[in-house]
Amino acid sequence: MRSEDVLQGRLALARGGTLSTLGGAITGLRRHMRRYNLPERFDVNSAATVEQELLEIVEGEQVDQLVCDFSETVYISSAGLRVMLLVVKQLKKKSGSCLLSRMRPPVLHIFQSAGLDKIMDIETSAEPTP
Repeated sequence: MRSEDVLQGRLALARGGTLSTLGGAITGLRRHMRRYNLPERFDVNSAATVEQELLEIVEGEQVDQLVCDFSETVYISSAGLRVMLLVVKQLKKKSGSCLLSRMRPPVLHIFQSAGLDKIMDIETSAEPTP
């Protein structure tokens, strides 16, 4: 199966659609998925705004999967890490999930150094999430 086909299948499932397979079909269980683009510098100056916006999404909408896009983020401080821990915790309370995607190597290294890659879903493939 080509990586493009896998990506399209992942999209279909995330949207609550159906993926046809050789043995049958897989139906998406996700009701609502949202993507959030994080700022270039995720530090004490941006953390409060990001926290407020993410918690509004998690608590105010029926979102059960949140994809946090780190493609523009070049720096994250402990304030940013705290926000991500809080958001992941809130989603898990609702039986939801949070995928941290498209991290640049320096940002990924911060998560790994803090051991957060062990408790958070971080996309490490070279292929970006749509």
